[in-house]
Amino acid sequence: MIDLHPDEKIILTSRKHWFVFFEEITTFSIALLIPLLLAPLYNPIIENAQGLWEGTQAVAALVFFASAWILLAFMMFFVFFTNYYLDILIITNKRVIDVEQISLFSREVVTAALPKIEDVKIEVKGFIATYLKFGDIYIQTAAASREILVKGINHPERVRQMLVEAYYKAGPNSTISTTQVE
Repeated sequence: MIDLHPDEKIILTSRKHWFVFFEEITTFSIALLIPLLLAPLYNPIIENAQGLWEGTQAVAALVFFASAWILLAFMMFFVFFTNYYLDILIITNKRVIDVEQISLFSREVVTAALPKIEDVKIEVKGFIATYLKFGDIYIQTAAASREILVKGINHPERVRQMLVEAYYKAGPNSTISTTQVE
């Protein structure tokens, strides 16, 4: 997936926090419950469909639509899981690599050489994020490309610390600016 240079070593790999995935699958769980919540309406639908269909055809149609809905919800779950699992931030002794899975068949890989890093900013917003130790990390570089943004990363302070240590070990003469917002 990621080609490393011959003398490059991985220092840290970090993914999004599990709570970020939990927030996304909450919609999956609610969508999964909709056919069960509508169950009290099934008998009136079957009774009203007597003139249109036979009773068994109405039941078969309801089972079909409920099954299709549940299948669609599980497909959403696997798309959420794939996006969660394939988003990763890799810090090596030479560069930072951010792999962001945009959709099922679309991925964006952004790399930044450690000497080009100018600023690292962390945002931890809210009680849950503070308690569970996850937040957003912004890595600004001197390059013309946009900044690297990783949302919902696990232990952003540790990631920032490892990034700063890797930066200084890479040997640049300038200093890196770090900011933490809570």
